[in-house]
Amino acid sequence: MLKRLTSDLDEVYSSARPIMVAMRELASAATPEAMIDTLRERVLGDEIDRVTIVQIGFGSSGEAVTEAIAVSDYRGIGLDDDVPSAIRMQLGRKPLVISNLKTDATASPEVRDYARQTIRAASLSIFPLIGHDRTVGYLTIATNRPHAYVEHEVQTLEMLAAQAATVLDNLFLLNALSRKTEALDLVVSLSRSLAGTLHIDTVGAQIVKSLSAVYPIAHLSISLYQADSPTAQTMTFKGTALPDQIDWKGTLLEKAISNHQPIVETGDFGPADAALWHQAGADTMVVAPLRTWDRTLGTLNVGLEKSSQPAYIDSAIYEQVAEQIADVLENARTFERLQESLEETTSLYSTSLALNSVQNLQEAYETSLSELALVSEADRIRLYVAGPDPHGDVVYLEEAAIWEDRQTQIPESGQRYPVEAAPVLGQFPFSRASLIFNDLSDDKRLSEETRSGLQSQGIYNLMMIPITTGATWIGALVFETQSGMPFSSDQARVCRNVADQAALVIGSQILLARAQQAAVREHALVNTSSVLSSSLNPDYLLNSVLDNLDEVIPHDAANIMVIEEGEAKALVMRGYAAQGIDEAKLLELRIPPDAVDNLRTMRDQRKTVVISDTANYEDWVETPETAWVKSYIGAPIFIEDHLIGFLNLDSATPGFFTQQDATLLQAFADQFGLAYQNAQLFQKSRLRAQREQILGDIAGRLQTASTMGDVLETAARSIQAVLGDYDVSLHLAPSDAESGQQVLTTTAEEGRE
Repeated sequence: MLKRLTSDLDEVYSSARPIMVAMRELASAATPEAMIDTLRERVLGDEIDRVTIVQIGFGSSGEAVTEAIAVSDYRGIGLDDDVPSAIRMQLGRKPLVISNLKTDATASPEVRDYARQTIRAASLSIFPLIGHDRTVGYLTIATNRPHAYVEHEVQTLEMLAAQAATVLDNLFLLNALSRKTEALDLVVSLSRSLAGTLHIDTVGAQIVKSLSAVYPIAHLSISLYQADSPTAQTMTFKGTALPDQIDWKGTLLEKAISNHQPIVETGDFGPADAALWHQAGADTMVVAPLRTWDRTLGTLNVGLEKSSQPAYIDSAIYEQVAEQIADVLENARTFERLQESLEETTSLYSTSLALNSVQNLQEAYETSLSELALVSEADRIRLYVAGPDPHGDVVYLEEAAIWEDRQTQIPESGQRYPVEAAPVLGQFPFSRASLIFNDLSDDKRLSEETRSGLQSQGIYNLMMIPITTGATWIGALVFETQSGMPFSSDQARVCRNVADQAALVIGSQILLARAQQAAVREHALVNTSSVLSSSLNPDYLLNSVLDNLDEVIPHDAANIMVIEEGEAKALVMRGYAAQGIDEAKLLELRIPPDAVDNLRTMRDQRKTVVISDTANYEDWVETPETAWVKSYIGAPIFIEDHLIGFLNLDSATPGFFTQQDATLLQAFADQFGLAYQNAQLFQKSRLRAQREQILGDIAGRLQTASTMGDVLETAARSIQAVLGDYDVSLHLAPSDAESGQQVLTTTAEEGRE
């Protein structure tokens, strides 16, 4: 901890020099904080976790009270800075040095509890700072690891503590002397000290400092009110903190504001005031209105201890102090508004630059949410985009991106909701208003189900900001907090400004993405048309259609069904195995179109069927094979007036398919129908040609036969050659003159008569 002293003169001088420098700097220190800085810099090593100097002064009745505390806590091990009175009594004028609390049996229970529970230290030393005739403070040194103090370390610390005590004693005497003069020029000095002050905490600290120098103040606070609000915002600068919001109706605050002059109340308070000021430890209250030239901002609340003189003697001083505070607060408010405006302008400019540099929709989402997270301080932000096209028909809201845990998550396929069923937004469809919900337990604007669901997720506050450009409602942002911190109107305003900028970029990127998608779809349609026209193989055509559909209409599974003998049968399918479905069983299914509503509708109305959410489609047939399907789209395949089959797409995401998808799917179905018809005609023509060729070959062989037996044998063998592994028998019908018949039989292995 301290530099070790040795017998070598050079080393002795080297180790003693920092201590002498520390003694000199302690002597010139003006505050306990400066003393700690000197001890840290000159004497104490980095292994010391916590150093505290407690300065002791006199209370209004002459009792010892803690005047000031300075703390340097590297690792935040302490919970309280003061030295308990029980330990002060045990110390007396002697230091307490404990190297290891676990092994030192001499430590009292109070010391052990203080070390373990309050400052959470394993090693502790407390040095009383003895002044001219009293204890002026305490120097506390603590580490969270055991430290073996050696004798010369303790002696050095005692010497430094004595020097610190002398300085604190002198400081106390100087302060006592200055108090006599400060009371005479309090207003003037306060005016000078508040000149140029724009921060409310600084104002409060300065008031406490100035007034406490003259009066024994137990409490000092400022209450700021709004005429249309039943509560006032309160900031406590000395004494027991009042609630952040207090009801000012019927209190001394209202009386002072109404009378436009300070109110002095000594003794018993009324019911409305008793709960406030008795809790604050004040026996006499002075409440002065904070008035500017055109309005009242609130009140200055000063609570005096029981030993003070009647407060009404000083009411004029308090009134002048309140006027100065009001001027400072008004200037601070003006400055804050200007500063906020400047910060907002700078932030919006920075956001604009960032958004204008994005290259795609994903970057637009990431940049927008990152900027919004900074200004909103939300725990989670959800970005919903209207679809399928915000500039056209909107049938669903898609959760396009989520900001959480300091990063943006963009799902490959976001959750889609019908507009009226979207979380929170469904209750305010296409709203262009910024909405704040800071009391989810009792905000009737939200349904009971919505509030219960949000609270079960630990969400305390909610804010909704629309994303709009002119007449186009692109989507909305939903901000959530789980820390209990409410959203403010200022945050909503700034977030709205950022959202408006983001809307321009997101809107343009959506248009660009739509154009790119249209190009991809056009290419796929052209490619499909080329593929379908280049082949007459039905199997190749079936697979080519499904291959090209992957590029145009996203889906989880697809199949093509054909009508055979009045029943629909799947010839080819994709994606069902990934959903845990046995595709082999699906290929064996035969479904009459009349038995299924979507197939019957496509057949009878000759148009696509879009089932955005199967859960809301009462005629949806749910089986173990279809239970996973949450959104469906199908198109009939017609050749002129003849239904030949169906083209079906399935998705596991509710609300996934739209009418725009239906138009594209029907185009694929129509192209496939024509190509499939051509392929079937080609197959029929080829079979007919093959049949005619076979018949011609048989006729040629028969013409060379010389006997009936040769004719029969030639015919049987020719037919057997065509049919393959079959038995062939030819029977001659008997004539009227004959009662018998001739039979010629041939097999795949041999011929026989």
